[in-house]
Amino acid sequence: MSVPVGEVDPTRLDLLATGEDALRQALATARAGTPINAIGRAIEPIIAAGLGEVGEADDGWTYKTVDGSCSAHFEHTLVVTEDAPLLLTA
Repeated sequence: MSVPVGEVDPTRLDLLATGEDALRQALATARAGTPINAIGRAIEPIIAAGLGEVGEADDGWTYKTVDGSCSAHFEHTLVVTEDAPLLLTA
């Protein structure tokens, strides 16, 4: 869950809403028998407001957008079942 604090630019609020929506849609496909490539990284969407190109920072660990635009990352840990995913981190 992402909670904006203070005054947040509408573009950033849209970015958060888009990321949350992408995760919600991905969770809707997470069922036993669905090929993993149909679910894939959609369970962990990373959305960028700019071009979406990323590069590694000097610390060798951090990744950031090359154009300096904001990004949002959403994920859940889940168990895929027959009916609906069991969210372990909700």
